[in-house]
Amino acid sequence: MAVKCHDCCGADLCSECHAYFDQYRGCDGSEQSRTRLSEEFLYYCQLTLIRNFQEGVIGELPLTKKYH
Repeated sequence: MAVKCHDCCGADLCSECHAYFDQYRGCDGSEQSRTRLSEEFLYYCQLTLIRNFQEGVIGELPLTKKYH
């Protein structure tokens, strides 16, 4: 069963980029390749978070639910 992450932990991507990550198109199956793809996705998550904060989409995040 999948676990839903907090809304601030996502990346705003076009459909082509979403498929690149979601369908592992940027991965050859090796551990190194999977790690690189994961790090690349986390980078885009951070860019999305920074942009949303700078544009006032989000402010301080309330601690209404614990995410582990």
